[in-house]
Amino acid sequence: MNRARENTIHPDDRGCGSIHCDRDGCRRQFHLKIPLTAIAAFALAFMIVGCSTVHTDRVHVSPKLTGSSRHEQSVGKKSPTLIRMAGIFGRKPPLSVEERWQPDGPLVKALSEGLVLSESPFAEIASQTGRELLDPARRGAVEGNQIAVFDQGFDALVMRLHLIRSAKHSIVWQTFVWSDDAVGRMFARELADAALRGVRVRVIVDHLGAKGQVSVIAHAAVGNPKLSVKLYRPVGSRVELRMLAVVGQALSQFRELNQRMHTKLLVADGVVGVTGGRNTGDDYFNQSLANNFRDREVLVTGPVVASMTQSFEQFWSYQNCIDTEDMKDIRKLITDTFRFTKKPVHDEERPKVQETFDELDRLAGDSGFIRDNFLPRLRSVERAEYIGDFPGKNETSGLRGGGRLTQRLRSLFQDAKDEILVQSPYFVLDRWDQVFIKRIRRNNPDIDIIISTNSYD
Repeated sequence: MNRARENTIHPDDRGCGSIHCDRDGCRRQFHLKIPLTAIAAFALAFMIVGCSTVHTDRVHVSPKLTGSSRHEQSVGKKSPTLIRMAGIFGRKPPLSVEERWQPDGPLVKALSEGLVLSESPFAEIASQTGRELLDPARRGAVEGNQIAVFDQGFDALVMRLHLIRSAKHSIVWQTFVWSDDAVGRMFARELADAALRGVRVRVIVDHLGAKGQVSVIAHAAVGNPKLSVKLYRPVGSRVELRMLAVVGQALSQFRELNQRMHTKLLVADGVVGVTGGRNTGDDYFNQSLANNFRDREVLVTGPVVASMTQSFEQFWSYQNCIDTEDMKDIRKLITDTFRFTKKPVHDEERPKVQETFDELDRLAGDSGFIRDNFLPRLRSVERAEYIGDFPGKNETSGLRGGGRLTQRLRSLFQDAKDEILVQSPYFVLDRWDQVFIKRIRRNNPDIDIIISTNSYD
């Protein structure tokens, strides 16, 4: 029996986007019981290994500040030299949400003139989304959207690369992990090159997930007013993580250290968005020769993309989301004229896309391939909603968790009538969550609850 259901895009518990699609699908369940002792041992090993990959630096002071952010006390204010150099390079402060939607603002102008993904097979859909976004009443609307699900890493890689190369006005990129591998280097180069084309590129990376390529793209941002990189809750005063900073904050301010950003988000020209579980690295796009993650993300078009952009802006303006130009090692690069370079990425760091990713490079620029393989995947949905937690969530709630996303998921569970279908690698229920699920079962004995996970006990 077919039943009409709604589709909802929402981030999962990691803060990244996922899709809630109430359609009949795979009913196979995976239950892997893991003893608590094994989980604790793995967590300890992870902390030890993670700390062994970083170096030493000092620790941030308490976030309970008056009149200044934690970062300002740890790093200090910009020097006059830095301010002068930033002025020479033409760095401008980011526009507020209100300024971006001004009738004479750059975003409205780009949408009005159709200067969004204009050379991509997505051009017609992007133009339609742009027209809707010009109507304030339609921005973030849950009706009138289209989505496409990407389960295969290589297809997702081609699609992301195509959107970066096709963008004409702006790119926003948000990730938890940015690995120092082939995919990480490729995206660093592509985003830097997009900025050289005149595209406004903004990147947010969680500092604990920032590997070597974040330093590369941060260096590329120096002298390029179109490229900006920020670190979410930086540990220490350098882009390059230092062991003493991590260990020190773990001992003195573990709650602050534990409060990370897991959002994975890409929005091109403000009209096409990508969100899901994929970080920036080989093993998230089926390119690792060792192990690859099985992940999922969705391509989104329509007015709901405005909600994705708004979520990014909230993180971008968060007081503990710090511009890499304010970090000690990047500031030294700016003030040391002998080391300064305007190259987007050092030649030795540039990935040889034509040599290692020949097929990827070709397909990303093949309009026929994009049109025939990606556009048909788009499906109109009755309802699409992007839900993301606010930056700095749980700052006063200890280690138990919570936030807007948790509340929305609880609401979805409570409103379900026929079926609850969950697929997540991190479906871990505490005692209160177990009571909540049991109450749903008790109130509605006929509801189907299907959970696919590798961490459910």
